[in-house]
Amino acid sequence: MLGEGSKLLFVSQHMTTDSAGHRAGFRLSFRGHLRQLVRLGLVGLFSSRAGHLSQVAPVGDICNCMNKLSSYYKPQELKWFDIIGWYQIIGGSTGIVWLLWALTQSTNLLLWLAIALGLGLNSFSIYAGRQLLKNRDFGPTYLIQAIQILSFIGLGLTYQVVIGLALGAGFEWIENADIVANFKILSLYEFKYSPAQTDKIRVVINFIPVFIINYLIKRKEEAEDRKRLAEYSSANV
Repeated sequence: MLGEGSKLLFVSQHMTTDSAGHRAGFRLSFRGHLRQLVRLGLVGLFSSRAGHLSQVAPVGDICNCMNKLSSYYKPQELKWFDIIGWYQIIGGSTGIVWLLWALTQSTNLLLWLAIALGLGLNSFSIYAGRQLLKNRDFGPTYLIQAIQILSFIGLGLTYQVVIGLALGAGFEWIENADIVANFKILSLYEFKYSPAQTDKIRVVINFIPVFIINYLIKRKEEAEDRKRLAEYSSANV
């Protein structure tokens, strides 16, 4: 049986322990709320720059937003993405109309096959533009632009693809080497083999797709840096 002094001591110790527990719990709760507020502030900062969030979203949606790279692009960059996307859509649509008209003017099977290939490339250009506009997916754009960089004539082979604009320079060798400039609008396709032209060499680089690919790569790298900085700041609060 405990004495009166022992009872008072026991109650005092219990109250002290309970108070310490409440203080520890309060500190942990306060730190948790502070981390959450900082996360919300970081997400709001980056999302407002991209113009994607106009109001505070639920925590789950905000975390998902932080994981999306598109939230870290600047408004001016998003405008250029839209321009490039529409450029590819308009170029592809114009090419399809031109090829369908050419299809009605010929009964040559080989020409029909070439037109079918051109229709496929133009359709893919439209797809690439839509992916860039809706999902900020650069992959299809990289592909359709890459096949337009180089055009050449050599060993009787001719290859040239233009969907949109072509602004290039290169060299041509028939009897003497010459520097050539190249400018074309809308669509152009050349796939042919001419044994009689095996002595002709022509190589031209189109600067338009080079600029587009380089621009997208740099903007993506910068957005990835912003994303890593936001995640690091959030993790170390």
